[in-house]
Amino acid sequence: MSEIRQYLYCPRIVYWRRVLKMGGVETPLMRKGRERQARAIRDSLQLVPLRGCRVERDVDLHSGRLGLRGRLDGLLICGDRAYPLEVKFATPARSHRVQLAAYGMLVEENFGVRVDEGYLYYPGGAGLVRVEGLGRMRGEVLRIIKDLKGIIKGEYLPPPTRNRSKCRVCEHFSVCRGV
Repeated sequence: MSEIRQYLYCPRIVYWRRVLKMGGVETPLMRKGRERQARAIRDSLQLVPLRGCRVERDVDLHSGRLGLRGRLDGLLICGDRAYPLEVKFATPARSHRVQLAAYGMLVEENFGVRVDEGYLYYPGGAGLVRVEGLGRMRGEVLRIIKDLKGIIKGEYLPPPTRNRSKCRVCEHFSVCRGV
């Protein structure tokens, strides 16, 4: 799942990591997020307005069919429905909803339950955000997966992100420079 997140941040990150096998350097922003993650997951699960659900944390998911794997921060399973939950230490962004939709697809495949909505938690910011219509994002998720496979198999260097302010804090800036 990190590849979808990286692709949505900047498609070139996938090229640097998967084609050239270049590990990134953990940036201060990445380190800060990792250190706060566990506490935020616990806090977010207490805020979700669903009761009587089975709660799982750090859920490893995999789909050979989709070619995706990831670790979901939290999952609430309520009968034949499930609600994925992800914690983000950033300003709410469309990319977070797309990543949540991809997790929803993995949850459906791995647990055999329906996923129509989920939650994003922004500690210290927007708080808990309910995200509806995850199923409507399937087409976009499948397009991104196709693009990812094209970059990796074709060893194709995609253009950098249009939002060049992201370049300054990117783990690959020293190599890429957004050119």
